[in-house]
Amino acid sequence: MFAVDDPTGRLEAAWRVNEQLRVLLRTGSITEAAAPKTELERLVILAGLPEARRLYRTVCRWWNEIEVLIVTGATTAKVEANIIWSRFQRVFDVVDGAFGPRGRHVIWSVSLTSPTSHSNGVDLG
Repeated sequence: MFAVDDPTGRLEAAWRVNEQLRVLLRTGSITEAAAPKTELERLVILAGLPEARRLYRTVCRWWNEIEVLIVTGATTAKVEANIIWSRFQRVFDVVDGAFGPRGRHVIWSVSLTSPTSHSNGVDLG
């Protein structure tokens, strides 16, 4: 797929960095995370992309917090809220692309007037 759609190799390099970050974040201990972090650094250097270097610098800057995530699996409510908001924003972007800037207002109006949104709890659908 990459050979045909990505002749420059930039997309594949970015994808490999992204996937390696996922591997790193799924490890269960600091010891287990050492090799994936080293591999992430290697892939970032090979990619030669400013975005990948910036991502790796961020990982290094936040390493203490990432260690806590790796060991405990705990995240903060703010992080979770940002993830949820990002998902909503992606949906809004799709709606805006399909229906124009008024698209989300139409969907909001429909959701407010749908039979299941009435306060009496009776499903009229």
